[in-house]
Amino acid sequence: MFAATSASPRRACGLLRRAQCASCLSDGLAPRAVEQRIAFVMSGGTEGVLSPHITVFARGPNASDADATISGKRLSVGVAHTRDFLPEEIGRAPQIEETAEAVRLAMRDAKIDDRDDVHFVQIKCPLLTSERVEAAGRRGCKTITASGYASMGYSRGASALRRSASPSRSARSNASPRRKC
Repeated sequence: MFAATSASPRRACGLLRRAQCASCLSDGLAPRAVEQRIAFVMSGGTEGVLSPHITVFARGPNASDADATISGKRLSVGVAHTRDFLPEEIGRAPQIEETAEAVRLAMRDAKIDDRDDVHFVQIKCPLLTSERVEAAGRRGCKTITASGYASMGYSRGASALRRSASPSRSARSNASPRRKC
């Protein structure tokens, strides 16, 4: 894939893959060390309009240097990860806060200082499974929903609530209360 370009796999920071179906996504996932350096966004479903494809985002040779010859705004990519969430945290304040911090870290990684310069944030949200809901219940905790499908909306909502680098109080107060269980 890299042979036809001047890009190096060592400079890759993101991979976006669109497959024909969701079951086509689990083949050949990267080792954990690579996943910490590269954001993998795998998506299934190319019904009728989209073609299966892979887009690789790579940083240029001067991406880590403060190059005085570069001026003006341009595409910038930052990568950050949240910690793994407990099932009872999905869709609630801990996910909101951790995701906001990850966005701040990604901005720093991309060398973006002004949140108004952020125009797209790609977030992969965790979902609940029946096993995770049951595990929370065994610990005496209740998840926001028992439905894996419904958890998608809660998880996406919690990840979107605090896009800003300086979150508002209203977003915090409208979130489900922070609690262990």
